[in-house]
Amino acid sequence: MGAKTTRDMARTLQKIPMGELEFSLMNFDPGGFTITSNSHDFIRSVSERGIVSRLMSRYLEPSELRHLCRLAIRDALNRNWNLPFGVFSLPLPNVLQRYANLSED
Repeated sequence: MGAKTTRDMARTLQKIPMGELEFSLMNFDPGGFTITSNSHDFIRSVSERGIVSRLMSRYLEPSELRHLCRLAIRDALNRNWNLPFGVFSLPLPNVLQRYANLSED
């Protein structure tokens, strides 16, 4: 999904009254239990944990150059079947190797 599509969806969702968003959610956890909750509880939970703002900054704002570089490095390593171990053979300082390996952010 492109940034324009995501931005358009975010604008559309902001215009829908909360009362019209009521629906049941089914969540599956690794233990095999099924938890059903309504959409209002889910939206409240997501909002309280700050997930919405993080999603908006990730998908509606330009990514940081360092993040894009990390993606390019990991993509090149993956295409050559060198991910994740190839990260540590790159001629980079240790701190950049850890960042490219997703050990640091």
